[in-house]
Amino acid sequence: RNLFAHLEDFTDAASKGLSGLGKAPAARRDIKVRMTEGLAAYWLARMIPDLQHEMPHIRLKLLTAAYSQEPRQSAHDFEISFAFPEELTMTVKKLGALHFVPMASQRYVDRYGAPRGKADLAPHALLENALLASQEGSWSQLLKMPEAEDSVVAVMNSMNAYAEFVCAGAGIGLMPTYFQVIRNDMVRIDLPVSISWPFHLIRQSGRARDPDLDQFQGWLEAQFDRKRYPCFSAYAK
Repeated sequence: RNLFAHLEDFTDAASKGLSGLGKAPAARRDIKVRMTEGLAAYWLARMIPDLQHEMPHIRLKLLTAAYSQEPRQSAHDFEISFAFPEELTMTVKKLGALHFVPMASQRYVDRYGAPRGKADLAPHALLENALLASQEGSWSQLLKMPEAEDSVVAVMNSMNAYAEFVCAGAGIGLMPTYFQVIRNDMVRIDLPVSISWPFHLIRQSGRARDPDLDQFQGWLEAQFDRKRYPCFSAYAK
């Protein structure tokens, strides 16, 4: 075949490919999910491009909160919650556990070094997460060290702001272990504190036997696979 024949085939194919442009998109299927803002912003957001490739016809409707309180019957298809639901109209599967351990950024360690234990803490800066403190205790309570209060340089009630402060090098904070998966500049600090919060995937039972929801649930569970991501295992890694 000559060059002109190949060129004609190419232009025909291009014309067919462009013919779909400008048409109204197919109706999208809404899937509604409720989860914590930290998991949504720092963990799940990195996986969303794969979801869009696997399920291009869905529209993810995400509602986030600083802390996912007692799950309830709602208009959401799925919820990731730290609390176990008491309602029998929900199906529940344990996804894993979120482990909070002392961490600092490499920037902080390069500038101030890392404490080698409680006795070495005085010259260092601690960041207080008000939500964690209300649930588990403040730094001074967790360390059983009242003088640790003097090392707290900032207190905040936003999980995302707290994470950004730690990552920026503002001080030592209690961070989820998955941050050492998504970033290569987070340093574990040798302090005797570890907090674990099990979390569950909750699905409204009235939305069972739905191919789209089944596929989405399989995708969502894979993002917290404990063999692939040991940071979500039952014990802190």
